[in-house]
Amino acid sequence: MKETPYLLKAWEYCQALDEKDYAGLKIRLDLKEVFTLDYKHDYGIAAIDKDDNLILAFQGSDDLKDWINNLRFVKVGPKNVHAGFAATWVGFAEQVSKILEGRCPNDITVIGHSRGSAIASLCAYDIAFYNKSEVNLITFGSPRVGGRDFRNEFKKLPISGVNVIAGNDFVSNLPPLAAGFRDCYENYRIGGWRRWIPSFISGIYWHNHYKKALTKYYKKRGEI
Repeated sequence: MKETPYLLKAWEYCQALDEKDYAGLKIRLDLKEVFTLDYKHDYGIAAIDKDDNLILAFQGSDDLKDWINNLRFVKVGPKNVHAGFAATWVGFAEQVSKILEGRCPNDITVIGHSRGSAIASLCAYDIAFYNKSEVNLITFGSPRVGGRDFRNEFKKLPISGVNVIAGNDFVSNLPPLAAGFRDCYENYRIGGWRRWIPSFISGIYWHNHYKKALTKYYKKRGEI
């Protein structure tokens, strides 16, 4: 039986957050421990796998408040980071620090989808900067997190990052370049073009295309 490709495995965490199926995730990926993280109406998970690797994952936008926050393009701090993303990450930072205390994981991976990708990027930045640790960063449809100064500092850190974009997911075009925001790491586009429509009525937008696009991508490569 072939091992699940790493991007599909990363997406499992995003799907588990969307469905709040943490017990199922623990069984499917054979995890030793799973911890929940939360701040106001945002949430995430921290997991230790059987090889003592640490995985941190953060939710995508799932209600109207998130979208309002996403569309405020105000930058704060000396590195010009999106104000809403920065404030949310501050709410998670102490929880993540406690998870890291007393642990020496073999590997650290941070995962996020949509708005959760922005939180994941700030998480990866702080772990790499303050803990002097190498970090793998896997995001799906990430918005831009900060300006040119933030991008330049980000690129100096030991972070291996990829932002997967399925089709024409518009979130990765926000905040706009015209507002001074910049991409910090590689964008990798998969799947065909698709019309993306935010659903403010249900509080979630159509992101199931990511799993379909990833599955199709790996099938074409003969990896699943």
